[in-house]
Amino acid sequence: MSVLYITQPGSELGKHGERLRVRYGQEVMASLPIQTVERVVVMGQAQVTAAAVRWLLETEIPLFYCTQSGRYLGTLSAGHQDALRTVAQVNSMQDPSYRLATGKAVVKRKIDNQIALLKKHYRQYGNSEVGSGIDLLERIQGRVQTCGSIDRLRGMEGRAGAIYFSVFAHCIRAEDLVFQGRNRRPPRDPVNALLSLGYMLLLSDCVLQLHMEGLHLGVGYIHETSSKRPSLALDLMEIFRQPLVDRLVLALINKKVLQCSNFSDEGEKGCRLTSEALKTYLQYFERAITTECVNQAAGKKVSFRDMIRHTALRWRQAVENKEVLPIPDIRLG
Repeated sequence: MSVLYITQPGSELGKHGERLRVRYGQEVMASLPIQTVERVVVMGQAQVTAAAVRWLLETEIPLFYCTQSGRYLGTLSAGHQDALRTVAQVNSMQDPSYRLATGKAVVKRKIDNQIALLKKHYRQYGNSEVGSGIDLLERIQGRVQTCGSIDRLRGMEGRAGAIYFSVFAHCIRAEDLVFQGRNRRPPRDPVNALLSLGYMLLLSDCVLQLHMEGLHLGVGYIHETSSKRPSLALDLMEIFRQPLVDRLVLALINKKVLQCSNFSDEGEKGCRLTSEALKTYLQYFERAITTECVNQAAGKKVSFRDMIRHTALRWRQAVENKEVLPIPDIRLG
């Protein structure tokens, strides 16, 4: 199964026989049998015909909309939600002890992953700023389990994120790309453009897998429940940010796969990849998320996409059994 990305402004996705076809003017840019497509991601100003929308709904293939700068807009899907499962999910979110326990597990794993990425750089290159950042993150990590409220937990997560990104620049070895902290909506520099785009692509995977398990995307634990954003998918995404997206971004920059010339400044729209560089990034992202590289407890390697799928399944089972949501231990092989 594949992900169909539509990135060309002005292109059109339509139905042609039993295939999904992307056209730009008279040029056919892509044509895929619908049974090979897992989901469609529309990035920017592309059109989808009414016949294609109806076909996607009938075949239960989600249509994911976002901007090229990495902002999530929404998802169109037929839906798999089960009413009793939704009730159980809402009840678990409204239970303060359940919500706090789940939140602690998510935040602890996220800080674990931040520390692991920084330690890898520190072992290879050494840097006093990175070392100090690791020490500060370990102190916050040690206080997570004693946190008494979800608001305080969010504060700890925010503090950890500020520390992590304050030293993230020291992991970048490209002289022409300067990172002065996290910014978004829109991203104002190449590094933030890559991070935002990667997080949005990761979010699309989390949305899809939770949707397939029939969980309500708007009911979150760390992120506030919302009818306007996929809070549960944002919770799930926190576990995979550093080992998948941040690691990929550093690799592409430090290996000079993407350089300053691959970006354009769009003014109020922010910094974004050129059209050809965007295609390169999508290819590397798909390779990173589908390659078997994560060690499971049983010693078997799986891909990030499979781990996201398995985690969504276990979250659905946990909600049904009134158990705290399990958090995978990500160990890169």
